[in-house]
Amino acid sequence: MPHPGRLLVGLGAIVAGVALLGPHVTLPVAGTVDGIHGASWPVLVPLVVAAAAALLPSARTVPPGPGAGVGLLLVCCAATVFAAIKLADASTAVEAAGAGSIGWGALAVIAGCGAAVAGSAWAVIAGVRS
Repeated sequence: MPHPGRLLVGLGAIVAGVALLGPHVTLPVAGTVDGIHGASWPVLVPLVVAAAAALLPSARTVPPGPGAGVGLLLVCCAATVFAAIKLADASTAVEAAGAGSIGWGALAVIAGCGAAVAGSAWAVIAGVRS
């Protein structure tokens, strides 16, 4: 069974992926925009790579050492930074429109990315090969 930190990486990627389908921003003129149409979908690229590296059985064949785990952590951090930038974009759009709101989808993407970072950090600290 994979380390719980590796499972958390996979769970975070799933949460972020599902949250991309939810509302990210609601604006008076544009209506409700989800993460796919709001150009947040690239966050999936590093998360799919991270989830595959954390959960696939072939990931257990990586030679021991902190390099792979740190690489996984950096990939998860990159996804989180991108998600934070997209949240800032949504916030700027709401502010510029003078009305509207940030949807649960944008916040759930951040939460999923944060879970992936926490899981990968947990695995690195525990010395798990990822």
